[in-house]
Amino acid sequence: MEKNRPLSPHITMYAPQLNSMMSIFHRISGAVLGFALIASIFGAYVSMLGVTYYPVYALLCILAAIPTFLWYTCVLGLCLAVSYHMWNGLRHMVWDTGSMLEVRQLQATALWVGALACGTLFLYLVRLFV
Repeated sequence: MEKNRPLSPHITMYAPQLNSMMSIFHRISGAVLGFALIASIFGAYVSMLGVTYYPVYALLCILAAIPTFLWYTCVLGLCLAVSYHMWNGLRHMVWDTGSMLEVRQLQATALWVGALACGTLFLYLVRLFV
């Protein structure tokens, strides 16, 4: 009874489009920022307990063992998520007014969002390291 054919051709037939990828990345960046907010609230709560509390001390020892480049990579990723989510959110607000909804305008604003997110990230890096 088993047949050697794909279950559904939807994955193999689908060609990703710029606007659909932007929508997916907007959702992913929102989820990452939500997780970062929860983690920072947890970090603030743990820091109130003080270093003399052993689980806090153990957590700090674990965090201290993480290499610096990994911390910078996480900060870089969070900054990219913030800038992309902000610019794409402004793009969505423009759409809510009923403008810029034609295909060419959608593609142009998608490229603008990408350029502005990268530019914002570059300015952050300049500010961080200079």
